[in-house]
Amino acid sequence: MAVRLHPLLAALAGYLLCRELRCSLPASLAGAAVWTLGGYAGSTDWVQMLNSALPAPLTLLFYFRYTRTGHLFRNAAWSGAMLGLGWLGGHHQVPVFMTLVLGGLWFSECFRSRTGWRRGLAAVVCCAVFSGLIGAPQILPAMEYGRRALRWVGSENPVEWAQKVPYLVHENHSLTPQSVLGLVLRDSFAHVSPYVGVTALTLALWAVWRRWKRQNVRILAVMAVGGFVFALGGFSLVHGLAYALLPFVEKARMPAAAVVVNTLALSALTAIGWDALRFHRAHLGRLAKSVCALGGFILLFVALAQGIRPEQSSAYERLSWLAMGCLALSALGALRRRRLIGQGLFQGLLAFVLIMELSGHANQHFKHREQWTLLPSLSGIHDAAQFVKSRGGAGRVHADPAEVPFNLGDWEGIEQTRGYCGITSDVFTLFGAERFIDLLSARYFISRTTPRGLGEPVFTGAAGWQVFENPRAVPMVRLVHETAQARDSAELWNLLKFGGLDVKKVAVTAAPVPLGSCEGGSARIVERISSRWLIQADSPCRSLLVVSQENDPNWIASVNGRAAGILAAYAGLQGIVVEAGTSQVELNYRPRAVYRGPALFALGAILLAALAVGTRPSRRGQSRLR
Repeated sequence: MAVRLHPLLAALAGYLLCRELRCSLPASLAGAAVWTLGGYAGSTDWVQMLNSALPAPLTLLFYFRYTRTGHLFRNAAWSGAMLGLGWLGGHHQVPVFMTLVLGGLWFSECFRSRTGWRRGLAAVVCCAVFSGLIGAPQILPAMEYGRRALRWVGSENPVEWAQKVPYLVHENHSLTPQSVLGLVLRDSFAHVSPYVGVTALTLALWAVWRRWKRQNVRILAVMAVGGFVFALGGFSLVHGLAYALLPFVEKARMPAAAVVVNTLALSALTAIGWDALRFHRAHLGRLAKSVCALGGFILLFVALAQGIRPEQSSAYERLSWLAMGCLALSALGALRRRRLIGQGLFQGLLAFVLIMELSGHANQHFKHREQWTLLPSLSGIHDAAQFVKSRGGAGRVHADPAEVPFNLGDWEGIEQTRGYCGITSDVFTLFGAERFIDLLSARYFISRTTPRGLGEPVFTGAAGWQVFENPRAVPMVRLVHETAQARDSAELWNLLKFGGLDVKKVAVTAAPVPLGSCEGGSARIVERISSRWLIQADSPCRSLLVVSQENDPNWIASVNGRAAGILAAYAGLQGIVVEAGTSQVELNYRPRAVYRGPALFALGAILLAALAVGTRPSRRGQSRLR
């Protein structure tokens, strides 16, 4: 459902922006098509980031509404709210770039008059506040987790929250200068496609030429050029200055994704150029000749090149496709210039050429299931995962990431020790330690080969995947009566790897924990869901209950109904002190950031409603801006 709704929502947002720019219905549909199928938005390779790009046209819509109506605060608030929806998309990259765009647009109000700086700063603050309020359900938990997590960004070592992503990473994920050809040549880009096709680019350039006096055209032209220049990353001084001076820009490690700004601006300019073409029919002949000359030159080049050097890639194919688009556009212009076709037929054929170019770009990103390289492994491992689930009991599954390069746990609904995800710095401390997997209660190993020291498999699947039971795995909940101390991560790692520590009997803590002198006792999980554990512990003396779960500060513990503290066991797991006898231990996950986020979102929605009801456009502002 999400895959089906995504292009519809993107098209709707692009259409609304074009209508705000006073474009006709056919022109607005053309602009929406360019935004939906062209460039970044049409590249399904980056589907994890595309949700954050959906509201991008709406952020601009309200700025342009301000330039039309003059009502500053209402439109600044709604513009920020649409940016907040982008943050809710789940990825920070596009919202960071759109924040730079909106900040620049609203800050430009400071230079409209001698007293304009007050209005400009007020607009920037208003936009930022509402962006934060609406995006709070995603921003607050992400910031809380980000401060505790390590991030793999493509450099030799992971980075922490306070560390900048090395600029080398940004350079490696930048557009190359020759990617400018990717605006009209498919597959001629680095990392992210800027493709819009020769028809859309021609209409956009036509809009700049014939409508340059319009303020919104000048703004969109600057956005189109600026977005592409910024996407050049390491090749661009602009990006380097933003990286050095502006907060959070360094965390958007793929400057190439800034082509979303370029694509957005070109889609709006395409719609404006479409309408401009209707009212300047006298210039169609000159346009048709220019485009025809370009198409003919490209075809001649391809013909000569094929005779000299046979095609070894798809370069000639892409050039021929570009030439066909040029010739089709030229033929339409010539026919309309001589009045051999009417305006309606001209627009219909122009739309057909535009869609043909864009669909060729979008369709190449959709792959048949036989081209999905991970599908055979994912389907072949299914019977092994089902066997693990049938065994029941508390425990996790471990699979070597080199053998299983996908999130088996998410796909099959089982707990996995390692997957494609981030990790907090305290758990990362345990990586490489001798008993790391055992400490995380990895009861089963799934592998094609026999892991060291695990003996014979307990199950072998049809595709050769084997399940091994790990006798060294500690229970997910257990009682220990002795602790050892490690002052830092290096000491803990050495203790686990070289200290000969029996992790089933001894827990490692940062400071001594007074415990009783006894043996035995038991602990079992009575009830467990993702946000709640209920554990029964029977101990002959004061003991430490160790729970093989990441020691997130949002967990709250109680023992027999009374609040209890949670200690850090092995730096990254949980430990709760229980007294002699039977204890009912309850763990509840209460993420404060998750609760605050919706509350702030609700506040933002209420304020937006109040602004919509209680304010009206200023006639004074309208006359000034016109």
